[in-house]
Amino acid sequence: MSAPGRPVLRILDWTEFTAGAALDSAGGRRTALTVGVFDGLHRGHQVLLRAVLEKAPECLPLVISFRNNPKQFFSPGAWEGDILSLRQKLDLFREGGIPLIVLIDFSEEFSRMTGGDFLETLRVSGNPGYVAVGSNFHCGYRMDTGAEGIRSFFQGTGALVEVFESMTLGESRISSSRVRRAVRAGDLGEASELLGRPVELDLGNPLPGPDLRFRVSGRILPPPGAWPVLIRQGSLPPAEGEALVGGGGEITLTLPGNAAFHAGAETAFADAGLSWRVAFC
Repeated sequence: MSAPGRPVLRILDWTEFTAGAALDSAGGRRTALTVGVFDGLHRGHQVLLRAVLEKAPECLPLVISFRNNPKQFFSPGAWEGDILSLRQKLDLFREGGIPLIVLIDFSEEFSRMTGGDFLETLRVSGNPGYVAVGSNFHCGYRMDTGAEGIRSFFQGTGALVEVFESMTLGESRISSSRVRRAVRAGDLGEASELLGRPVELDLGNPLPGPDLRFRVSGRILPPPGAWPVLIRQGSLPPAEGEALVGGGGEITLTLPGNAAFHAGAETAFADAGLSWRVAFC
């Protein structure tokens, strides 16, 4: 459920978007949109989200993002994983107050769309009055259109394009790649600073058996070892525990002194519809 006073997040696919569903949601208003992969939703991404939210209620805030990471499509062998699951990302958009998101299934066909064609689709189907992008953002076939190209495209359309410079932490810019490197190196303190919140992992549901064992794929994990965590499931209060990260994406949870969380306990945590998550302390 959405928090009190928060809008419900409506999720559209690209086909629904191009058929005019976003215009229906806007109800005659223009949109304030931002576009990107948003893996991690780090502090730099949060600047873009705040920018579009500040245009409400005159404009409808709209996020254009991807169901699958384009980098994984282009380099599947080199791709090491995402920071967030799609479920986590959508939860963060919802908690942040974003009312509408378009999720693109990145495909061979979509990869061949030029930046100009992509922006024209945003103009026609999104009717933006405001566009927020990062200075290093590119779109289109072979990344043919950058932030300044986006600014030029929307000139004369009545849409204001605002280009935001990258945020920095220390001497380097904040980026999803930097978050991934920090998590992989076990520097979860730096990763948390970059994200603006603790590093959290969506574990899904436990593997069959008496222990709380999980197998995580497609995510960036810290190095093998025992890590202190807060364990969450659904809306129940978090519990302190330990996550043992092993090889092959296997993670085992232990909760010393908290019988309610132990595997085999007759508690609400047996509900397979609720994903388990851990926040690294």
